[in-house]
Amino acid sequence: MPTFKQLQIISLLEDMVEHTVIEEMEKGVFFKEIYKKCKSKVNTFISLMYLDTDVKKINTAV
Repeated sequence: MPTFKQLQIISLLEDMVEHTVIEEMEKGVFFKEIYKKCKSKVNTFISLMYLDTDVKKINTAV
């Protein structure tokens, strides 16, 4: 079961991805490029944070 900290991080990542998708859609960016940008942002965030391996496993499933 995820910890409170992990749930907060997941929530933050969801907000970041949502904002990125909306912003890029407004620019008319192709959906595959939006996916790549979101994935890159999530990976950068995770690499900068101390995260338990459970959260990293969640990211690799995406």
